[in-house]
Amino acid sequence: MASVLLVEDDHSTAELLRCILQSSGYAITHYSDGRMALESAMAQRPDIILLDLRLPGLDGWKFAQQARMDASLTNVPIIAVSVRVSEEDERRALEAGCTRYVSKPFSVNELRQTVKQFLNA
Repeated sequence: MASVLLVEDDHSTAELLRCILQSSGYAITHYSDGRMALESAMAQRPDIILLDLRLPGLDGWKFAQQARMDASLTNVPIIAVSVRVSEEDERRALEAGCTRYVSKPFSVNELRQTVKQFLNA
């Protein structure tokens, strides 16, 4: 069973994502705090990370940058799942080390296909 690290501070969105991912057969670990999530990622090495960018404390851009500096996380896909305020948000996310950007609100099918694509790569 593939492991997904879900980093999302909004409770409702986290629950929605958890339901979608669990129904697809993935094991979910959830954190609402970027710093704690990064520590967990470095220790556990999930198969994929779904990352909100606007987090309190360690935001998603810094999370991605720091994750990419850790040798054990270099090849782990990081999917930014965040509200796109501007084109700049997506560009910054990809430059920081995110593999893909999925805008909120997202299509459930698009999210499932994106996760599946990167887990089967």
